[in-house]
Amino acid sequence: MHVMLFSPMKPLLTSPAALRRWLLPALLLGATTAARAQALTNVGVGTTTPDASAMLDVSSTTQGLLLPRLTAAQRTAIARPATGLLLYQTDAPAGFYFYDGSAWTALSSGSPGPAGMPGRNALVLTTAEAAGTNCATGGTKVETGQDANDNGTLDAGEITSTRYVCNGAAGANGSAGSPGTAGANGISALVRTTAEAAGANCATGGTKVETGPDNNNNGTLDAGEITSTRYVCNGAAGSTGGKGDQGNPGTAGTPGATGGKGDKGDPGTAGTPGSTGGKGDTGVGVPTGGTAGQILTKTGTTDYATQWSTPTAGGSGGVTTQLRANKVGGTGETLPAATSTTAPTIAFNNVVTAPTQGAWDGTTYTVGTSGAGLYLIQSAILTPDAATASQTVSANLVLEVNNVGYGSTTGNVYYSLYTSPNASTPAGTKGRGEFSRVVYLNANDTFKIRGTSSTSTVATQPISPVAASYLTVLKLN
Repeated sequence: MHVMLFSPMKPLLTSPAALRRWLLPALLLGATTAARAQALTNVGVGTTTPDASAMLDVSSTTQGLLLPRLTAAQRTAIARPATGLLLYQTDAPAGFYFYDGSAWTALSSGSPGPAGMPGRNALVLTTAEAAGTNCATGGTKVETGQDANDNGTLDAGEITSTRYVCNGAAGANGSAGSPGTAGANGISALVRTTAEAAGANCATGGTKVETGPDNNNNGTLDAGEITSTRYVCNGAAGSTGGKGDQGNPGTAGTPGATGGKGDKGDPGTAGTPGSTGGKGDTGVGVPTGGTAGQILTKTGTTDYATQWSTPTAGGSGGVTTQLRANKVGGTGETLPAATSTTAPTIAFNNVVTAPTQGAWDGTTYTVGTSGAGLYLIQSAILTPDAATASQTVSANLVLEVNNVGYGSTTGNVYYSLYTSPNASTPAGTKGRGEFSRVVYLNANDTFKIRGTSSTSTVATQPISPVAASYLTVLKLN
């Protein structure tokens, strides 16, 4: 059942007395009607069809709903206000207030809502479009969309629109214009270069470059015409490079005039062996035979009663083998001509007997802290035969102690005698070098074997990596 409170005849009276005369009967009527109706659903004011969701539906296009108006003091004086009670406060702070069950709250005092999500940036990607279906004469492809992943790049999945800005078709060529008047002849530009000595402008010297216009057309860059000066400087001298390999022998030149008598030359090639002489008387001295690494030992008290013996690592009579090494499996060094100021170190990589009172790293022997004493150092090398066997070059071996340097005369460099090749020996043994010396070495002394060619002009063949290229070190006491 709906109840309509509406008077179409005349406006309601606004004086208090008139309101009381009108309102009381209306309330009594409403109460009577409500008492008679057991299922009153809602009330409409200004409408005969109040909204079903509203208990009271006030409808008007010219008037509003006027709630009770109280001062702040009057509002707070209300005893036991109901939750949801609504009124308008007339004094400051004026406005609508409602009771939330524990306190009065102004409708206008609510806190700001949370900030909304940031908007997405719009991106535009332009690329050149070749002539084709989209643009007959080519143009620009314009793709747009939102930057969904905020990476600042318009990815393929973010493109929502594609447009093309196409080039217009080429227009016809315009007619040629009439020739312009000839311009005045230009002034020639000149360049002058001169050598620049080493100094403030170029630390290592160079070239001074001056340029300018030939204002007087005399073809010369005069001092008053120079407008620019630059310097192209030489680079600093580089460090001295290492000594290069010895070159191949040059072609023999035309014989010169006979000079004065020169210094004594190197030993010549051995001549052909003569015929075997008759057997001489039995002599005394070093017995024949012996192998690499063996030493002479006396067999009794008789003079010259000796024999070749192989010392053991444990030694006998105070002699111990400290090192036996050869070049088997190694590489062969090429030894320069005897006039060279440097002699390469020869490596003996294959150790047969390792030191017990020192250390060997393949090129350098170091005497141990308890290894001071007298040492017998023997070394020999072989080189391959030259293409012409008679031109095979032998080697000169050198013992260098404590790195004093090849060529030193301080006493810590020991030079072997020059050897000559023998063209009659078996292949592979014509070029050789041998060294044997007894020296005293202190604890922590070092030594190595170096070498040069036995001639002043030609280097050796690379040393043969065979067992006969060896180094033996014996400690004698």
